[in-house]
Amino acid sequence: KAEKGNFVYSIPIIEVTEYLVSLQSTDESFDSLEDIQGKLVGTVAGYYYLEDNKFTRSDFRSESEVILGLGKQRFSVAIMERAAALYWSNKHGVDIKFGAIHTNGEIVLRLRQDLNYLLSNLNRTIARVKKQGDIAKILSQYLQ
Repeated sequence: KAEKGNFVYSIPIIEVTEYLVSLQSTDESFDSLEDIQGKLVGTVAGYYYLEDNKFTRSDFRSESEVILGLGKQRFSVAIMERAAALYWSNKHGVDIKFGAIHTNGEIVLRLRQDLNYLLSNLNRTIARVKKQGDIAKILSQYLQ
């Protein structure tokens, strides 16, 4: 079991890559992580972002709202997973482009330390649904 602070973490569920996302119409370039230093960046409240002390977070409740905020030019760049950004930009009619990769990692579930007793059942369930291909099925439906 992985522990950090007052939390325990599940085994990895899926791997994700998050990108710097901007409007197709912008002249600004976001080809490196240095390009967001000191900038207002669209983010999801409650999500952890690597080195978020180097930019100013503009937190929204969901990826959908981040794309809407980008479309309304409340900020010039956001950090989002590619499939989610494509899905919501298509849904809301916001033309986007991808810049540099911000992070690449695995999605895990975080539990408070006092819920540690649930972790072994949770990990077994994650392993089972991965092995059965259920997660891949869900993702393929989401990505269509």
